Amino acid sequence: MTRKSIALIVAIVVCLVFTQAVFAEATQYPTEFKQLDYEAESYSLSDAFWFNPTIYAVDMLSFLQAYLKPESPVEYFLAASQYTDEQIEEEFVIFQAFTEPEYVGFVNFVYTCDVESYAQSLGYVFDPELSYSFSNMFEELSDIAAIFPRGIGRTDAYNTFRRTALHLAWYAREYGKTPGFDACSQFIDYIISYYEQQFEEAMAAEAAVMMEMDI
Repeated sequence: MTRKSIALIVAIVVCLVFTQAVFAEATQYPTEFKQLDYEAESYSLSDAFWFNPTIYAVDMLSFLQAYLKPESPVEYFLAASQYTDEQIEEEFVIFQAFTEPEYVGFVNFVYTCDVESYAQSLGYVFDPELSYSFSNMFEELSDIAAIFPRGIGRTDAYNTFRRTALHLAWYAREYGKTPGFDACSQFIDYIISYYEQQFEEAMAAEAAVMMEMDI
């Protein structure tokens, strides 16, 4: 094992211990951890509220790493685990610009990550008798369960982001990349290709108009 590998392990362990302490002090929720039953076809409202913020954070972080630091997953996730609330919101704008561009500037990370908080802000009441499913984009639910082998806790959206980043740092160090890395990369390539095509078509249309006007 190289000195660099040892340093990375130590950094992850130290950050995990520190973040877990912050998690225990800052959370408005119980510091309980639940196992994600990834084989379930649907989930209760309480489970949806509990697991969805972490599932969303995994999607967002996996995407951002593939887009911003594709060659350095552990480095990116360790840095992300120390982001301020403001930095998380800035990263969220990048993610949202690719996934939901129509909502950029209208909905922040907190409300998108934690649907319960968003519903409360609007006065919307979910039906507790209904069953719910998760809209995970880049990973299977079994992959998310593997990223959190001891279970998933619940806290506020920002600490969920930071805690998820640490777990992804551990996973990437163990396996070289996140489970959703390839799907994220393919999605990024598709979106960039789509916008390049739109740009080229717009330029061609403009050129045609200018020719007709003899400019």
